Amino acid sequence: MSARRIGVVLALVATATGPGLAAAQTSLTVLSAIAPRQSAILIVDALPLEAEVRLDGVVIGTARGLTAQAMPILPGNHVLQVWAPDYYLGGVSFYSTPNWVSHVQVQLVPSALR
Repeated sequence: MSARRIGVVLALVATATGPGLAAAQTSLTVLSAIAPRQSAILIVDALPLEAEVRLDGVVIGTARGLTAQAMPILPGNHVLQVWAPDYYLGGVSFYSTPNWVSHVQVQLVPSALR
C-alpha cells in the first residue's frame, strides 16, 4: 500500500490544559496536512477495544476507533502506548519509513485474574 493512495488526513485537537497543552502541541506527530509522498502510514490494531492509544505521548484515540484506520504520520522513530484500566501498559517503539505502512498490533495483558 502506497501513501500516495491514501487520501484521508487525520486532524487531531489537543485537549490538554495548562502547561501540558504546549508540550502536547509540539510533540504531536500525527499530521493535519501533509503531502502524501512525505508521509508514512500507521495502522493500529489493539485489544481491548476500550483502550486508550497514544502516539509519542499524545492521545490519538481508542483502540476501537483506530482499528484498521490508516493515519499519515511523520517518518522516523515513534513510541506507541496502549493503556486500559485493569491491564498492564503496552507499548512499542518503531521506525516509520516514508511511503510505507507500519502496522502495529498490541494485545494488553490483564493485571489480575478476575
